[in-house]
Amino acid sequence: MKNIITFLLASLVFPASAQHFSSSEELQVEVQRARIQIERKKALSIYEGYEARCYQRFAVNDCLRVARNERRDLLADLRRQELSLNSVGARRKGANTIRRLEEKASLGEHLLEAARPKAA
Repeated sequence: MKNIITFLLASLVFPASAQHFSSSEELQVEVQRARIQIERKKALSIYEGYEARCYQRFAVNDCLRVARNERRDLLADLRRQELSLNSVGARRKGANTIRRLEEKASLGEHLLEAARPKAA
């Protein structure tokens, strides 16, 4: 939820950067980021519950090791998903930068042609 609010504020402050992406694509990315953040908090909460139950057992260290391994696996999967979203965003940003540079170069060429004296 916090990421969605951040995105909305950023799109108001920086409208030029937001206009290059389709709003539905950007919204989908932000929804996925929010989902990952919620799942991460849920995983940490579940781990804390497991950890508390482990201290009630005789074999505390074994129980804690299993709980840590499960937490690590779940968080690693969420991190892979987050990195995937980041790479998609970086590729999109790079493509927009290239497009803007090409537009500037094209505009510069047109201005140079217009400024040249025309031969009769």
